[in-house]
Amino acid sequence: MSHLYKLYTNKSCPFVHRALIVIEEKKLASAIEEVFIDLTDMPKWYAEINPMETVPTLEVLHPSDAVKPHLNNGKYVYESQLIAEYLDSVSEPKEQLHGRNAKENHKVQFVSEASDLISAGYGLLRDPFNKEKRKAVEDNAAYLNRILEEGQTEEEGPFVCGSYFTLADIAITPFLIRFDALLRYYAGVDVFYQAPALRRLFLAAKKRPSVVATSLTPAEYISIYANYLPESHPWRGAVTGTEGIKPVLFYNPLSSFSDRVRLLLTTLPQVKAHLVEVDYKEVGGWYAQVNYRQTVPALLSGGERPSAVHESWPILLFLSQEYGQWAALSAEERYAMEFFNTKTQEFSTAMVRVLKQSNPSADDWEYFFWAAEEVVKELTARNAGQPAHVFHGKAELNLADFSFLPFLVRAHATLELLTEGKHDNIFEKFPILNQYLEKALAKPEIKSVFLDPSKYLTRFKTLRSQSN
Repeated sequence: MSHLYKLYTNKSCPFVHRALIVIEEKKLASAIEEVFIDLTDMPKWYAEINPMETVPTLEVLHPSDAVKPHLNNGKYVYESQLIAEYLDSVSEPKEQLHGRNAKENHKVQFVSEASDLISAGYGLLRDPFNKEKRKAVEDNAAYLNRILEEGQTEEEGPFVCGSYFTLADIAITPFLIRFDALLRYYAGVDVFYQAPALRRLFLAAKKRPSVVATSLTPAEYISIYANYLPESHPWRGAVTGTEGIKPVLFYNPLSSFSDRVRLLLTTLPQVKAHLVEVDYKEVGGWYAQVNYRQTVPALLSGGERPSAVHESWPILLFLSQEYGQWAALSAEERYAMEFFNTKTQEFSTAMVRVLKQSNPSADDWEYFFWAAEEVVKELTARNAGQPAHVFHGKAELNLADFSFLPFLVRAHATLELLTEGKHDNIFEKFPILNQYLEKALAKPEIKSVFLDPSKYLTRFKTLRSQSN
């Protein structure tokens, strides 16, 4: 079959995406020749075809004399929505994607021209932490949501016209696909947060074969649109042309919880994480859009479908499952690590309670020594009959050790606060803890994660003075 049309296209462009979805819905692929247009280096000859130098452009290859007067230069159709309408009108079944009556046609036309959300989304992408632009996205999504709710019911279906997929859905779906990936990743914004009807449309539309066949992956969109970001964007550098989307770790070097993840990363050389240091003094600014709790660490995963993971232990589990040996572990070994982590939580809570107070109570001290002894019991039991081993992982550190070691390092650095010249030194009372620390820090890659001990001491002295 000879081609009837020529489409000047670029799959990264959402306006082109509209036309491509229509082509799939109407099964026109064999009738259309696609011509790729490089948007970063547009060929000079393209201006002769489309003086606006936009894509898509549809060229009618064999227009009749009756048709020519109605086309640009006798053979071209410009503007994505007009191309979509044209293709739906000239191919069988004709006007399949239009509304079924005057009321639906009005709604299709109205939603198709609702461009405020589109401009708001791109405005936020260019300035990802601007609160006013974030609000503009949320407000416009909520407005469009109210329009959708008028036609959406569980019985009728999720689209603008209920169960009937129309040009209106095609008009907005390419942008929803991009904004779901781009704004979530680069700005920490869920475009559907206040728009459940819009979310239903999006989830239903992206399952359609026409949309699946014409969409790129979230990672591809994230990479393509990186140039929209300001140069100052903290994790723009995570997107590279050669290595794809790197995981992004938000951390602070003074944070014990951050160190847990950084320790694990020393054992995963294949994970080339992009590190973004979060200044404690700046918490409340842009980082609140990454993690509303404003705690570190947080992780944006890499790969084809990046997602956010919060809190250190869940991040350890996620990375181990994605890249490490978690799947190879027995159920019993997984349980042992999880259980030891609960002992670490007790130890860290008790230690920080003592460190932050200028006059800890007798109960606080008792709790601290009890928590330390509980950890020691576990380590001793794990290594019974193996005097050369001290770690929870026995000869090598495992996830449970990565969870515990940062707190042990800080305990050693703050001994003057944890003894006050009158209380037991836990490293003397429990020699295995001293052996554990020495063996761990003898590994250069492990030692490199930590700061000079004096910095931890200064940090806790500051926290103690602030709590009084």
